[in-house]
Amino acid sequence: MRNRYAIIPVALAAFIVCATNGFSAASIRPVEPRCEYHVEPQGLDVLQPRLSWRLESGQRAQMQSAYRILVAGSPETLANDAGDLWDSGKVNSGESIQIAYKGKPLTSRQSCCWKVMVWDREGNPSIWSEPAMWSMGLLKPKDWKAQWIGYDEIPEDPIQEGPKVVVVKALYGLGGKPSKQVDVTEKLQKRVAEGTLKLSVGNELAEKDPAPGKLKKLELEYTFDGVTRKRIFSEGETFEFFSTNRPNLMNRSYLPSPYLRKVFAVKAPVKRAVVYVSAQGFVELHLNGQRVGDEFFTPPGWTDYRKRIYYKAYDVTDLLQQGDNAIGGILGDGWFRGNISIKGQNQYGSKIRLLSQLHIDYADGRSETVVSDPSWKASFGPILLSDMQAGETYDARREMPGWDKSGFDDSQWRAVNTGSALKANPVIEAYPGVPVRRTQELPVVKITEPMKGLHVFDLGQNFAGWVRLKVSGKAGDKIVMRFGEMLSPDGSVFTENLRSARATDTYILKGDGVEVWEPHFTFHGFRYVEVTGLREDPPADTLTGVVVHSDAPLTSSFECSDPMLNQLHSNILWGQRSNYLEVPTDCPQRDERLGWTGDTQVYIRSGTYHQDVASFFTKWIVDLEDTQNRGMFGQQAPAFHGHASSGWSDAGIICPWTIYRVYGDARIVEKHYDAMARYIEACEKHGLSGIPKGFGDWLAVGSSTPKDVISTAYFAYSTSLMAEMAEAIGKKADATTYRELFERIREHFQKTFVDADGRVKGNTQTAYCMALHYDLLTEKQRRQAAAHLVERIKAKDYHLSVGFLGVPILLPTLTEIGRSDLAYRLLQNKTYPSWGYSVEQGATTIWERWDSWTREKGFNAGAMNSFNHYAYGACSEWMFYSMLGIDLDAAGYKTIRMKPEIGSGITWAKGHYDSIRGRISSDWKIEDDTFHWKVEIPANSTATMYIAAEQAADVTEGGRPVEDGAGIQVLGQKEGCVVIQVGSGSYAFTAKGRL
Repeated sequence: MRNRYAIIPVALAAFIVCATNGFSAASIRPVEPRCEYHVEPQGLDVLQPRLSWRLESGQRAQMQSAYRILVAGSPETLANDAGDLWDSGKVNSGESIQIAYKGKPLTSRQSCCWKVMVWDREGNPSIWSEPAMWSMGLLKPKDWKAQWIGYDEIPEDPIQEGPKVVVVKALYGLGGKPSKQVDVTEKLQKRVAEGTLKLSVGNELAEKDPAPGKLKKLELEYTFDGVTRKRIFSEGETFEFFSTNRPNLMNRSYLPSPYLRKVFAVKAPVKRAVVYVSAQGFVELHLNGQRVGDEFFTPPGWTDYRKRIYYKAYDVTDLLQQGDNAIGGILGDGWFRGNISIKGQNQYGSKIRLLSQLHIDYADGRSETVVSDPSWKASFGPILLSDMQAGETYDARREMPGWDKSGFDDSQWRAVNTGSALKANPVIEAYPGVPVRRTQELPVVKITEPMKGLHVFDLGQNFAGWVRLKVSGKAGDKIVMRFGEMLSPDGSVFTENLRSARATDTYILKGDGVEVWEPHFTFHGFRYVEVTGLREDPPADTLTGVVVHSDAPLTSSFECSDPMLNQLHSNILWGQRSNYLEVPTDCPQRDERLGWTGDTQVYIRSGTYHQDVASFFTKWIVDLEDTQNRGMFGQQAPAFHGHASSGWSDAGIICPWTIYRVYGDARIVEKHYDAMARYIEACEKHGLSGIPKGFGDWLAVGSSTPKDVISTAYFAYSTSLMAEMAEAIGKKADATTYRELFERIREHFQKTFVDADGRVKGNTQTAYCMALHYDLLTEKQRRQAAAHLVERIKAKDYHLSVGFLGVPILLPTLTEIGRSDLAYRLLQNKTYPSWGYSVEQGATTIWERWDSWTREKGFNAGAMNSFNHYAYGACSEWMFYSMLGIDLDAAGYKTIRMKPEIGSGITWAKGHYDSIRGRISSDWKIEDDTFHWKVEIPANSTATMYIAAEQAADVTEGGRPVEDGAGIQVLGQKEGCVVIQVGSGSYAFTAKGRL
């Protein structure tokens, strides 16, 4: 890749001396202590956890010169400024992230309390940070005493899903005019009985034309799988009663969720109690009537359960009581037994299980363990169906009040079944990621009734989650909720793009006043909810949208003078929140929802700007390595649809590299280095063009980049990243080997795909971007290819023609060749194909296709048509590092690069990014032909800044000449800018002369 991170050499010592002038004694303090990216994590199994903190200072150019860490076995010991587990002593280092624990060996279930102090650039000590803690999990297999338990009874009437269609009423002709309509109910009933589930709307249905010369419609009411649906289709349309003919999806059976419980006694005051819990399926753990934790779908999350299953630890000290206690769990199918993609059910097993181990430490020094074993009891309850794609069915009449309390009568409950539901013997490890949680609620903004008794609720935003239902009625009333992203022309919810995903929640009332319900083990991707079964017109608070996603902290803001770009930014962020859900999925709504590796790698750099995704990807990259087969990474992780696709399998290199760069995480490189090396070796076996197959530049419009160009470019790119990572972890010989391999691939690319005039095979925007951005050309070829790229954009009437692989590098490449003006033009386009096009159509998330829906043609007829697909949102990284000018210069933002590109039509832009070291902000505007720029740099970092001006004399800071500014050093001129270096703090620059 062409290096936009090159640092201008500078004598750091001289810079610090300069920055100190005029300052009194420094003030600096460590804040936000974190362990393995988490705040006070429970149950780690990392033997040398890494500690990080941020630094705050009211002074400019403040740096850490040393630190001291104390780790103690109790809060009391730590409060006495003692570290009986580890006292690092004063360590002369400016590092404040990724500090590995180096104390006494840690043991299972051990609690560790810690704090840190630092010394500033002048050697003055800070106060201690606030104390923090972490605890260790169960580190050895023998620590587990619990057994896998479940309930394997088969009810007499499990819920069946299949193509069970009953046509209730079908009228063809002019709506509202009975004399111009023909009742075709019996004819359609007969066709369905004969197995015809796909029909065309036309006069042949009525065997005559009931309204010659008029556009006729089919008013259809039918039940599908017991759910009433009302639709209106226009003459000439084709529709399907059922969206798949795959045998594994045609007839599916769903089992109710087991409820498991055990009563136990607590005999003395409790000092500490921690429960370690996992599942094959999902589990919602309860203790003494309280839900344990606030996460969803974790444990165990989603992995290849045949290789590893994660557990979570919860401190439940405050939930225990002396005397009788009750612990219980509700199991859900989850990814273990539920539908996955188009593969159907039971991909890992046909039974679901709980694993629970509660450790109680008494105040008198005794300990006790309560484990899942044959002494537990089981029953079914109100959850009749719970599936990630199909939805959830809940019969409130079957609720069991108090089932999770000690006084509940469980005499009719049955014995549990024991034993794993897997034939394999996976490792059981502590969950390293960030769990899924509720993060926001959305009110209903509009209610319509397109057909009698069918109400459509609009939540105003496409998102992933579910709704909370608030309703009253009679016992047995059934409320059916169908979820979708768009509306059909008749006003009902559009569900054709969901394919075989049923996406339906059903609530059966118990008839006890106002009833409030949310599902337990499902989620949907939707904006609209179609509701049937209500007895009267509903108020807006009948439904409330509940937003869920992996709860990675939000880390940024973006705003500019163009409202369309602000909406685009919002759409990108909502797309990420919808799809960063345990794994980085492609879409949250249809029968897919997989961790597609191509989507993930093209977007990951944008993703790091929006959220702190370090632990999210720490977990998922393990999933990715688990897919490796003969060196090749899967096309998804967990993998269900193959391996070895250029630009997809390369995620195994690109994603660890990105996490290393953004978070300064060398350990992720060390952990996965052997797997990455195997991948490069496997690619090399195919020659210098790498993987000979792949999806290509997926969903590109009006162009087709040759797959051999793509495979060679990605092989080169991944190899160059391997060289950098090898160097970072001290494998210098490997780094040399990879650099030499990169040069051979580069030469091969030039000889094989580049003509004498610099034209790259395929002559597409993506081909030129890959050649330029991945540094595959000579300097002469670069100039030629840059001209060809510009020509290709002009040939498309200044529009893009890239797909998934081209979209993240299009704007950066234009900036690299000095054409940010074109990058701005493409970004601000509103006509097809462009980012702005979907915004103009009312999109609230990023679409899978550039034309997923148009006002002229309606819905794209393609089988894949998601309205919440983040890949094309990969332009967001350019919006941050080129529009705002916030980028890294070295791994982990120790040094920062700030170079905002000024574009036509944009008069101001502002935003921030909370890096692992602290907040970086940029706020610029053009006013009276003057460039005004406010910036903020976190303590313990420096920034190289590029200010558009002819000379330093044209630049001021805080009203003074920039050369006189405290904490500022002028470095010279480069790329038509005055280049300066600044230390931490807030600055206000103005510049004239180059706007």
